[in-house]
Amino acid sequence: MDVDREKNRAIYNNLIAIKDGVTLSLPPSLSRSSSDTSLIKSFEQLSNYELVCFVGDDDAQQYYRAFMSLYPLISNGQRPFKFKYLELKDVTNIAKDLSQTDTYKKCKIIFISYGVDRFDTEITAETYGVEVQTVLDYIRKTHSDERYDRSAWFLSPRSSSPMPTSCIETQGRTPYLIHSAINELHNILNEKQLSRIDQAEPHIHFMDNSDITESLSYISNEIDDSNNQHIMDSQISSVVAMRCIEKIAQTVKEWRSNQQVGVINGVMKDGKLIPNSELF
Repeated sequence: MDVDREKNRAIYNNLIAIKDGVTLSLPPSLSRSSSDTSLIKSFEQLSNYELVCFVGDDDAQQYYRAFMSLYPLISNGQRPFKFKYLELKDVTNIAKDLSQTDTYKKCKIIFISYGVDRFDTEITAETYGVEVQTVLDYIRKTHSDERYDRSAWFLSPRSSSPMPTSCIETQGRTPYLIHSAINELHNILNEKQLSRIDQAEPHIHFMDNSDITESLSYISNEIDDSNNQHIMDSQISSVVAMRCIEKIAQTVKEWRSNQQVGVINGVMKDGKLIPNSELF
């Protein structure tokens, strides 16, 4: 079999070492060696007033940490204060948890991961779906404005987690339950997309990462060495974080094509200012 040396060299040149022994290859969309660097340039156009928030459970925090380690290796110029983690573990206190500071109100792009603690208590997929709907309803209530666009992605749950006590044999977060929960999310989000007729509703999407998390989670749990297992778990978080970078870049690219940008006084859309006093 012939070896494509140029292709192999391109892959090698796009390798980035993050930490904890984790090494990733950048996808073409985020590589400066690609013929089309529009996405990475769009990521770098994220303004100081377009906050990106990771909201939710311990998995959301792990993705946030992986993101904060990853993005400086890909892009220059983005400052860390634009990216936040906001804890949310109990939907019964969602308004209190997310509204205790002004940060959540200012989030223009949101990534949500919810349910890691609930799965450990062996929650059913149906009950999980009800709680997810509560989260989505709250986002719709707080981030709906027909005058400009915001974006939110609900991330699929995963079987494994980098938490030291999360051995798969001792938790309720089994692959079967995760699979059922992901099916529930597909039903909820697909119905939402199909039934959406009000443009004031924010763009809420489902980011199904199970092709990464569940396949690699199985490998991770088959590893006896705890250090190698930790590396594999970190690898999972880093790949999901990379997908988040792509989503941010795609969103900013769309905003700019629609003449939208966050500024100090509010949001500029089609040459008109929507002031902060009306946003928050």
